[in-house]
Order: sequence, then C-alpha cells, then structure tokens
Amino acid sequence: MGWKSAVAFAILWTAIALPTQAAETTTFISRHLASGLEVMVVDDGKTVEFRTGGPAHMLTTLLVDVNGDGKITPYVDTYYAAGNGRGCTSYQLGGPLGATSFCGTLKTGGTFTEETAGSVRITHWKIPYAELTQNGRTVSYTLDFWDNNAKRRDKGSVGVYRLASPFKSAINPQYEAQISLCQTRDKQRRAEALAACTAVIGTGLASPAELAILLRVRGVLKAEGKDYAGALADFEKSLAAAPTSDQRGTTQYSRSVVYALMGRPADQAAELDRALTTYPGVFAARLARGDLRNERGLHKEALADYEEARRVLSNHLQLRNALCWTRAAHLNIELDKARGDCDYAVRWGPNEGAYRDSRGMVALREGAWQAAFEDYTAAIGLNPDSASSLFGRAIAAARLGMTDRGAADLARARALSKTVEADYAKRGLKP
Repeated sequence: MGWKSAVAFAILWTAIALPTQAAETTTFISRHLASGLEVMVVDDGKTVEFRTGGPAHMLTTLLVDVNGDGKITPYVDTYYAAGNGRGCTSYQLGGPLGATSFCGTLKTGGTFTEETAGSVRITHWKIPYAELTQNGRTVSYTLDFWDNNAKRRDKGSVGVYRLASPFKSAINPQYEAQISLCQTRDKQRRAEALAACTAVIGTGLASPAELAILLRVRGVLKAEGKDYAGALADFEKSLAAAPTSDQRGTTQYSRSVVYALMGRPADQAAELDRALTTYPGVFAARLARGDLRNERGLHKEALADYEEARRVLSNHLQLRNALCWTRAAHLNIELDKARGDCDYAVRWGPNEGAYRDSRGMVALREGAWQAAFEDYTAAIGLNPDSASSLFGRAIAAARLGMTDRGAADLARARALSKTVEADYAKRGLKP
C-alpha cells in the first residue's frame, strides 16, 4: 500500500555544543555586613575574576578550594600584610577554608590588580580555567578581611560559583571530541559512539540539559543494538535529569519507539500520549501516533495528528504521503488536498514507490484511470513485488479495457498477498 507504519528513530537529535558565550556575571554580597565588602564574580568563559570592593581600610585575601574537598590547596593569589598595604602572593596547604594564610611564593597564571579611589578599595583576582581544573565546574572560595583601622581579622563566608561551560575542555581536553563521536550517526561506529557517550557522562561535567541529551542518545544507540533494557534504563535517567518539558517529551517519544521495537503496541501508544501531553511540540511523536492510529482504524484521529505535525514538518515526505494516503484511501475526502500532498512527495521523492502508489489511489478515487495506470506502473517499476500497486493497476487496466494486463496483475497481486483484495474491497474498490 502507499502508506505503511515505519518504526524508526526520527530522534530529533539535539546537538550538544560547548558555547562560545558572552561574559556572564554573578554578584555575591558578603554576609559580614559590618565589613561593607562586596564580592563579584565575572566569568568570560576563559577566566574567572573575583572582584572585591569596599572601604579602603579593608584588606582582603582570596582563598580558593580547587579540589572540592573543603580545604585550601596551593592556589591563593595576593595577600596584604597587615597595616602596610603591600601585596605578596599567599597560599596555604591543607588547611580548612577560612584558615589563616601566610606570605610565600606560588607560581600561577592568575593576576592581581588593585585600585583605590578616595575611601574605596577595589581588588581583582583573575584566575584562568586551567588553574581550576580539579573541581568539576564548581568553585568554592572565601575572603579573609583585615580591618586596617581596628587591626582585626575576619573570616569571610564561603561563596560557591559554577563555572561556565567552556571549562569542560580545560578539565578534559577530549570532551568536545567525545561529544561529537557520541552523537555520530555512522552505524559502523556504534560501539565507539557508545563508549564516547559513557566517557562523557562519566566526567560529571555535563549540565543537566546536556546530561539528559547524552543519556537519551546513548539509549538510542543501545536500542539500535537491540539492548532494549539498557535503552529504557538510560531513558529513565534522562527523564530524571531533563530540566525542560521539550527534552522530557522527546525522551518519552524515544521510549515509545523502543516499545514498538519490542512488540509492545499498547505501551507504545500510551507513551506517545504521554510524550505529547508533556510537550505538544514533539512533532515526530505526532507523526508516529498518526501512523499507529491509522493501523488501528482511527483514521480521522490520525489525520488530525498528521495535520498538526505538518505545521513544523511540512517538507517531511513520509508525512506528506501519509496525509495523501489517509485522505484518499481511508477517508475518501478532500482529494484535491490528497493530490497536492502526493504530488509534493513524488516530486521530491521520485524513487519511492510508495509515493507513486498513493497517488495512484488518488487517481482511482477520482476515476482518472489513465493517470492511475501510469502511477501504478511507475510504482511497480520501483517495487515489483508490491501487491497493492499490482492490484491498483489491475483495477485501472480493467476500466481502460486492458483485460489481459488486468488479469495478469490481479493474479500476481493475489499470489503475493492474501489480504490485498479484502483491503481494496473495504474501500469500495474492486476490479
């Protein structure tokens, strides 16, 4: 027949790219309100700059935890010796956050600058991502404050800042290559792609949105390798990680495809409904649900799904063919619209026999016997064993007085399919 349900991962692949984003700025206000100090973090995707601003008599020391273990490791840039305003590089090994620092020498790519304007002092610590590669994407930091007037030291509150996405390449130089390989559609490299997905997921560097995509992609790869249980497990994790309804709906659609591959049509149908409830814009799910509804004889409902999918997938040839076939074969309505969709599918998919078969059905409905004969002949040329096309041409041949041709086609169609004659009879079409 001209339309058939096709189980496939029209997966709506969502590419993961490391953004080249503009600087993003987050401001933290010190909990030590008495000090009057403010901390601002400026992240341009390459460096993190900690700025402090406050009264000129307040001197500061920046302490950064680069290991994520709550202890200062050898990265602290610039400590002011009490009372003299002169800077020296400072660090502390193994102490808890907020512990007293001391002057010493530390080689680092970070920089320090200071400005004083009247009663205000502003300091800048600028740290490259390469100096912050051991703690995922989260940086814990604190500031020690020295009140030069009161000759008193204060421990600052711990602040937490989440680094921008390009940091991933600093901590794992293979990250971008693994992301690319994970998403390859080269079936010959499926094992490599699976390994790459697993490696990227294992880094812990992916944001929730990225993790949801990675898990879904890995699930698809597993399903294509017939590891359906593994695929469903990854989809479940993807749903838990996904921060947005469109991602969750897309993953539910992917899960419906696995149910179809497993021969679980009831679960497939329920999952398609869930996907479209979660996010009505998963148009691949609209197309799939339309196919399933056509199989179940719910042709008006199928047409509604196809028309909704058309809003976004107007150039999708399988969809245009499904619209044509549903109107002509199942409903026998709006044949002008059916022909328009079939014409489009045939024009852009001239080597697809199913599209010619569907247009042959439109011609049969219109009583355009010569046009039907020609389309069915073209369809048979592309798919010689199509019982639907042979039976359709037999009807057209009979109407054109081509008795021998019709009889031969009819015999061949019946030999190929035990149901083709009944299928046509249900539509009121007989030789």
